[in-house]
Amino acid sequence: MTTQFNVNLNTFTKHMDTGWMILNDKKVILECSSSITEWLSSTRAELGVILSAILVLQTGQRVNILTDSQAAIDSINHIRINLTNGKNKIWVWCNTNNYSIISSIINLIDSKHLELKLIKVKGHSGIKGNKEADRVAKNDMERLTCITIKDSQQKDLKYDLYWNGNRVDRHIRKFTDNICEVALEAVWSFNCVNRTIFQDTTHIIEEKVTWALLKKNTGLNCTMSSINNNFIKHLKLTNNLLPTLEIMKERKYDLYGDVKCMMCLEENEDDDHLIYYQQLKDKWLMVANNTKHKCDQMLKDLLLQEKHLQLN
Repeated sequence: MTTQFNVNLNTFTKHMDTGWMILNDKKVILECSSSITEWLSSTRAELGVILSAILVLQTGQRVNILTDSQAAIDSINHIRINLTNGKNKIWVWCNTNNYSIISSIINLIDSKHLELKLIKVKGHSGIKGNKEADRVAKNDMERLTCITIKDSQQKDLKYDLYWNGNRVDRHIRKFTDNICEVALEAVWSFNCVNRTIFQDTTHIIEEKVTWALLKKNTGLNCTMSSINNNFIKHLKLTNNLLPTLEIMKERKYDLYGDVKCMMCLEENEDDDHLIYYQQLKDKWLMVANNTKHKCDQMLKDLLLQEKHLQLN
């Protein structure tokens, strides 16, 4: 069995070509070439080769499959051990990469009652089977067999998670976290590029103060939910992303529509409107006085800690 990576520059299509052959006393009985087009990785390609080889085996056969991918062998064995030990099946599959292929492999092994042994061989070591499989993988790339796995062909799984029309054949939680991180990074990047802070010198962020606040509320210092809330608050204030109605419209316009400020019912509710709205003038004065009082108290506490300074 073998795999190789190809890129079609005309269509920007990426795929991994795979190939295998069945030998009997060094004589080629059968050979097959195919390709992998989604969630490309060498391990996934090797698993695809193993699956396509098992498909042609007869019920009750005893067979040795030679592959140069220890990761593919470990993936199958690890899942079988977890299922045998009685671990929650949904948990096992949802925490596995390439679960559709692995579950189909295990399902075929069980349903065909195969005595299957996966053997690791050294890649590019001159083994005849490996060299011939390389040749098969490189042949007829435009007419490669494509194997589609149906939900009913999987073991234990009666449903799949799809994103953007594609089966999410990855660790479900990690994939979801990655998608959320990418979406958030895109929002932050878009916000930073279009902010007037880079053109308007009247809006200057004190970098040392900002980094000091962020450091104070992150990492090992973030030990309580209140500290985490302070970090989120500072981050949103710095990037003009407090959840005003205008911000919420950008995120969920179908929910908020063209709703106006809930106090005046006339203007759009954004940061500027909340700051300069006359009915909130007393509130902002109260905030300013409280801030001044806290700053004074912090300075007094700091001076008290310096024993060589005397307070008046």
